[in-house]
Formats: sequence, structure tokens, C-alpha cells
Amino acid sequence: MEVIKLTLFTRDTFSSNLSKLQDFQQKDAKALGMSKITMTRMFILDSSQGEAVELDPGLVTTVHVLQGHSNSSTGATPPLGEGDLRNGRYNNQNVLIEYKHYPEPQQATSNPEIVRDRVQFLSKLLGVECRNGEPTGSNNFTLHCLGFFHEPEESRYGLAFALPQDREPEPMSLHTAIGSLTRQSRPTLGQRFAIAHSIGYSLIEWFLVGWVHKSINSKNILFFRQERQGLDFDSPYLCGFEYARPSGGISNDALKSKGLDWDIYRHPARRGFPTETFGKIHDIYAFGVLLLELGLWQLAPQLFGPTAKPTPSVIQETLVKNARERLGHFMGQNYRDAVLLCLESSLAAELDDKRDSRLIAAFKEKVVAILEEGRKL
Repeated sequence: MEVIKLTLFTRDTFSSNLSKLQDFQQKDAKALGMSKITMTRMFILDSSQGEAVELDPGLVTTVHVLQGHSNSSTGATPPLGEGDLRNGRYNNQNVLIEYKHYPEPQQATSNPEIVRDRVQFLSKLLGVECRNGEPTGSNNFTLHCLGFFHEPEESRYGLAFALPQDREPEPMSLHTAIGSLTRQSRPTLGQRFAIAHSIGYSLIEWFLVGWVHKSINSKNILFFRQERQGLDFDSPYLCGFEYARPSGGISNDALKSKGLDWDIYRHPARRGFPTETFGKIHDIYAFGVLLLELGLWQLAPQLFGPTAKPTPSVIQETLVKNARERLGHFMGQNYRDAVLLCLESSLAAELDDKRDSRLIAAFKEKVVAILEEGRKL
């Protein structure tokens, strides 16, 4: 019920509810299931609130592509931007750069103004007020966006993110951690539940402002190393917002196959010629794949042979089979059941409203709340 109340303040009704939300903001945000960061983002849903910060691209330099985020062995800029994350500097400050590529004008099949407007709005949502570079809400797990910039000669926009304080500048993705960390360096059982809960909570808050992420996967979960210590598993960060957009909005992105590493997170209805418009249920499916990897501590593509080219239905069947037969041993029955709800898309309500209020409520109650309980282990 808490989530349903919160989703009353969505994009289509927001302007008429600004005064109500100002009163609403005085209440205990945590008790209502929403952080202060998200409440601020809800103000920004009114286009008259806040300004996007446009950065000088001449002050931006990139260092290298983060491991697992390049489509090229040379680290060159990929032709299509999913997963294009780079360490860099802006105005002599260490930052993380995320690029959104778009077709060149002679190849464009989408409206360039939509791309720019979406990047501007995204930079506003991800750039809500922070204290000393850290989110003011303790339950927020996205980096603070300093602003956006445009590089027309490269046919791309960029978002620059401040790095967490007192952390080494180069992060490690969950994907890399699963594939490389020794047993002694891996997160504990309780930490794995905490990571899962943090990302699930962040996803709920993204849903509450009426957006979908569209690229939930283990390469887009980052950890930073504490100075002279190990990775900080208590503070995972969700990134990879290149394809993020308002739920139900127009999508300008081609659904090209990028290989099993990326396609395995796509709901079967979103593969090939999609039979459904991308919605929250598809983000939840991808989250289920992420939870499976985190629980088994095994990358999902490794469930298939090195030369396998499984169909979308076979991929889903294999993921569900491994969750049902193996996950309970590693993470317990409740975690297993939560993952199955995501992978089988069992949370969707037949009679939901256009804000997917029942879906969000079910996701919170039957998945995220279960993950929160596991943090005590």
C-alpha cells in the first residue's frame, strides 16, 4: 500500500500535486518506502523544476574503458553505446563518464531532439542535491551526476558522475568480481543479500519516478575500493543509464543482438522483433538474472556452452531450472522463490493502472523485502 500511495505523484499528475508533495515531503520518507533523493527527483518531474547542467566538453578527458564495457579489444569507442563506461576527468576532478551514442544524422531513424531532451532530463534526475559528492539519502545507490555534455563529432552525449569520497577512482563491476575474486575476497552471504537489496531498492525508486532502466546486468553494478582496503561491498552503485527512459515512452534504440553476455538479461518478449513495449516487468526479469548470478556466484552465460546460441525461450528455461534446482542450496528457499518470481514474470497484475502500482507493490513485498531480511545473515 505504501508504494501505491507514492505512485500517485507521477508525471501525468505531478504539476497539480506539487503543493501536496511539499507537505508530503515533511513526513518520514523511509517509513513510506522512499528516500529523500527520490522525493527530490519527483519534484524534477515537473519540467519547470530544476535546470540541467551542461558541461564544457573541452574540459572532459577519458582515461580508459572500464573492464567489461567495451565492444572492442582495443578499448576504442564502441559503435553503439550500451555499456560504454570510462574513467575520466572533468575540470581536474576524477569522474566516471557514461556515453550515450546516437546514429549519425544521415543514418538517424529517431528524433535528435528526443535524445537530447532525454539526456538532459536524465542528468537532472541523477544530479539531485548531494552533500560532499555523496547522496544525502543513505538508501540511494546511484552516483551523483555533475551534468551532461555533447560531442557531435563523435555522435554522442556524455554524463559525468562524481566518484565516492575516500575511494580509489577505478571501480570494479559485479561481473568482473564474480569472474576474478578469490574465495577470501568474495562478499559474505549477508553482504550478497545486502547487495541484492540495495539494487532492488534503487530499482523501486527508479520505478516510482516513472522511469525504466533498460540495462540491468552485472556489468552495470559497480563497487569502489576503499583506500588501502578491499572492495566496499556495502555500497554498490547502479549505473548504465544509457537506455533509461520514461516508462511507456518512445524508444529510439535498436534492439540489436550483442551476444549472449548482453542478451541473456533480455526478457524473451523483448528479443528479436519485440512483442511488448519495454516496461518495469522487463527490468524485473533482468534483475532476476542478476540475482541468480549473485546467488550462485557464477556468470549466467557460463550456464551455456561457449559456442551455444540458445533461443530466448531456452535461455529463460535454463535460468529458471538453475534457480529452482541450485539456488536454494546457496542462498536459501526465500531467495530462490524471489528470483523465480522475477524470472517467471509472476508479479505482473492483470488489472494494474498505467503507473504499474500493483506491480511495484508486489515487487517490493515479495522480492525486495525478502532480500532485506537476508541482510541479517
